[in-house]
Amino acid sequence: MAGDYSVEGPTVRSGRPEHPSKEEPPSPGQRRGSGVSRERSITVRGTGRRSEVFSGQAATVVSMSQNKPPGPDGWPLLGNTVQYVRRPFEFREECAEKYGDVVYMEGPGQEMYMLSHPEYVEQVLVTDHDAFTQPDDFQRRLERLLGNGLLVSEGEFWKRQRRLMQPMFKPGRIRAYADVMVEFAERKGRQWTPGETYDLNEEMKRLTLEVLLQAMFSTDIEYEETGVGSAVADIVEKFDPRAQMVPEWVPTPTNVRYKRGVRNLESLIYEMVEQRRSDDRERDDLLSRLLHAETDEGVSMSDEALRDEMMTMLLAGHKTTAVALTYTWYLLSKNPEQEARLHEELDEVLGGDPPEFDDLSDLTYTEKVVKESMRVYPPFHAVLREPVRDVEIGGYEIPEGALVATPQWVVHRDDRWFDDPEAFRPERWTEAFESDLPDFAYFPFGGGPRRCLGSSFATTEGQLVLATIAQDYVLDVEDVPLDLSASIATQPKNDIEMVPRER
Repeated sequence: MAGDYSVEGPTVRSGRPEHPSKEEPPSPGQRRGSGVSRERSITVRGTGRRSEVFSGQAATVVSMSQNKPPGPDGWPLLGNTVQYVRRPFEFREECAEKYGDVVYMEGPGQEMYMLSHPEYVEQVLVTDHDAFTQPDDFQRRLERLLGNGLLVSEGEFWKRQRRLMQPMFKPGRIRAYADVMVEFAERKGRQWTPGETYDLNEEMKRLTLEVLLQAMFSTDIEYEETGVGSAVADIVEKFDPRAQMVPEWVPTPTNVRYKRGVRNLESLIYEMVEQRRSDDRERDDLLSRLLHAETDEGVSMSDEALRDEMMTMLLAGHKTTAVALTYTWYLLSKNPEQEARLHEELDEVLGGDPPEFDDLSDLTYTEKVVKESMRVYPPFHAVLREPVRDVEIGGYEIPEGALVATPQWVVHRDDRWFDDPEAFRPERWTEAFESDLPDFAYFPFGGGPRRCLGSSFATTEGQLVLATIAQDYVLDVEDVPLDLSASIATQPKNDIEMVPRER
């Protein structure tokens, strides 16, 4: 039980190095916040036994039959669910700060472990990746929506689908989509009236969804007329932590809208697949390439498999880029010095011309802006996994069937790896800094074999959209604290007002 373990007060030692190196990472017992190393001793109530102090490269813990990491007290039956649902981001940060890099929590009938040291993240996603699968509950909920798409599938079927789809996201293919990204970003700018107020997140969602629809179907599908935008919004709403607590069969307004959204998107996808199968014209888009993709054994995708992958791309593909751009504009508006430096680079490199794919190698500060934005506000707030066998991590045995969370939100804001972690400082991303940064101290798109397949598409789109719009406009974003939802992506709960001004 979560309440059976407590952490005694920390003992302050000497300060940590100014910047931890990859070769000598700070101990998992050293937490951020005070900027000093800490030693923690864990007392197991009712046993009178004490574990060893965290020290060195990894936490060393005395083996005990019922040994569990420290963690917060929870509620009867519900465990820590209420604390998480009320304040998901703050709760995780507070737990990591108080209890260390391996935290034990509970949900209804579920043991949960939060791992926030890069070494442990790498173990889950890379080193021992075959010991983990997607969580059962996660799969059940997403299977009804995404079928057997890449985000949900496992085993040999997942490997086959990944092989079929991987060529669509190689650099040569992404180069072909660059013109679409710039064209739609320019069009978005022309739609704005300087001085008028817009919802920033809604504008970025529309833009990235329109880009993705064009890349997928080679057609300019109207956001409003087809209802695709509202369908996506209705589906995403269901993945708010509070909405997930209500079973789908309960006819709440959220559930009704969710089911309607799924039907509408399915209808659009099957209609496009049917049209394309009966059309002999060559098209250079994602759907055509998937229709013609075959394994070495000559196996191609069925209509159902196409539906699953299209749904996955539509829902996961545009949302992450949209929120990344939203937070980038928000942070630039709050940091005029960094915004001015971005404009200076765009003027120098582009000289007023629209950006092209080949310009990206020269837009180094633009890349740093997007990278730093995804550090401060990671589009994915956590990667969830479930062990298929007992696994030892950080001196603790994590049992088969538990829920394991590796939270980008916590790791990206850890001052062991990032000085002044809540500050927006794109200039921190020097070659020297990145070479010293531990692997998986920064992992906005996950990692290992299941790393997000569309990560290069998303980062390219983010940089090109930012460069295109920032050449001509300054976006004045309201300076208010963000109220965020731990949904499919780290998304704002409320409107974020933005006023475009011509430069």
